[in-house]
Amino acid sequence: MGIYNLDSDTVDLYKVLGLSFGLTAAPVIFNYLSGAICAISTVFGGVAVDAFFDYFICVNQVDSPIKVEGVKGQQEQLWPSKTQWALDNIASIISLDLEPSKHKPTRPSNVLLRAEGDMSNFKSDKTISFRPTVRRRTEIIRVLKICQQNGKMKPCETPTILGRLNILLSTSYTSVRRAGTQPLVD
Repeated sequence: MGIYNLDSDTVDLYKVLGLSFGLTAAPVIFNYLSGAICAISTVFGGVAVDAFFDYFICVNQVDSPIKVEGVKGQQEQLWPSKTQWALDNIASIISLDLEPSKHKPTRPSNVLLRAEGDMSNFKSDKTISFRPTVRRRTEIIRVLKICQQNGKMKPCETPTILGRLNILLSTSYTSVRRAGTQPLVD
């Protein structure tokens, strides 16, 4: 990413791990680059992956870790799954290094975007459940109570609360989201 420096009259270049939010061209990058990485990973790596902006969701068995020997003096690394290893390598080839701290362990239940996806009953009941995390619910209820106590909601608060409620209701009830937030929109 290049940022114009007014003091030195130059462009300073920075390497960004992930996608940089806030740039004018960001929506194009979010939608197309992550989609391309998913397509390349699926075709060339056999990786079952999807993306939500710069969040990549891999599907794999819990028992598929991989050890990668160090290159050029680096230490051996243990990846929790082969799909994460393949996805990371493919993203690196096209110069989009994925943030290591965002890697999630492969397991039947995981949290993504403050929603917990639970696949633990998939084999027996053929069900997958999604629910908002306790932290997310508590945070939204706290903000709504403050607005209720003040008797108003500031215009700058409304889009934030609406966005959080949309995510909360879509993970809780899927398509009821718009109906559930209609009073707030009105």
